[in-house]
Amino acid sequence: MKRSVLLLLLCSLFWTCGDDATNTTTSTETADPVFADLNQKISNDPNDATLYAARAAMFTEREGYDEAIADYQRAIRLDSTQVDYFHQLANVQMDYFRSYDALQTMTRASAAFPRRVPTLLKLAETQLILKQYEDALYSLERVRVVDPQNAEMFFMFGETFREMDRPDEALQAYQSAVDNDPQLVDGWLRLGALLAERGNPLAVRYYDNALRAQPENPTAYLAKANYLADQERLDEALAVYRDMIRIAPQQMDGYYNSGLLQLDMDSTEQAYRNFDMAIKVDPAFANAYYYRGLTAEFLGNYSAAKEDYETAVHLQPEYERAAQALRRVEELLQ
Repeated sequence: MKRSVLLLLLCSLFWTCGDDATNTTTSTETADPVFADLNQKISNDPNDATLYAARAAMFTEREGYDEAIADYQRAIRLDSTQVDYFHQLANVQMDYFRSYDALQTMTRASAAFPRRVPTLLKLAETQLILKQYEDALYSLERVRVVDPQNAEMFFMFGETFREMDRPDEALQAYQSAVDNDPQLVDGWLRLGALLAERGNPLAVRYYDNALRAQPENPTAYLAKANYLADQERLDEALAVYRDMIRIAPQQMDGYYNSGLLQLDMDSTEQAYRNFDMAIKVDPAFANAYYYRGLTAEFLGNYSAAKEDYETAVHLQPEYERAAQALRRVEELLQ
């Protein structure tokens, strides 16, 4: 929906009804028939909060954020007992880059629902996004009082401590998270990453735990394979990338990272095939064109290399390495 139409829809409501209004114009029905029935219902019953919330959801789908915010605020004024209205309003405000407004919304919600765990967790998440770490820790302590074994609460503690550069406390918090919910894949991945940073070979076991929790999770395969590659366990890493490609053939990373490893292993033809697949999955990924061009150059196909380097530079004009490679093969083709 065009922005002007969204504004017309909202303005038509406010021109004909303030907070105490009882009528809404039906002229907006001609602007967008999708809204016609809902607008008529609001005109007939302007004190029904559910109608404003429903229309706010429709505006949100069409990226009419100002209008959605106004409708959610109206819904809350009419019925502040519906906690979902606060959550949805905060979501829209975050999507609209009004994060401090979202914080105010969730602060108000937590005051209205002081023992509701999802609300307190969302407040902590918002505070973490805004780097209000001490406030986030306080909100999480409020969750602990209500639900002392809540796995998401422990995970959020870990996220906050990690942002605060307190890795020991983060490690302990993530461990508590997976102890309380062994299916919490993100917790296992965070633990694996922290151990990998410390050079602890047990990291791979945590990646394996993530895969046991969700055997079809491509992020877990990617994390494990990257770790193995960093440890120069290249054959093992390639095997994990192959597993990732099997379960997520629509994702580019498995092909691309396999190609990088195969280049290091002098498996140039296999690398070329994987970079080719990466491009088919993501035709706008400049790095894949560069590396496919590089493998073509290694294979002596300078014309194909030139085309790939040109595409990489076209997609990413500041890609100096690709520009240098392009000049190199142009000289070879002269």
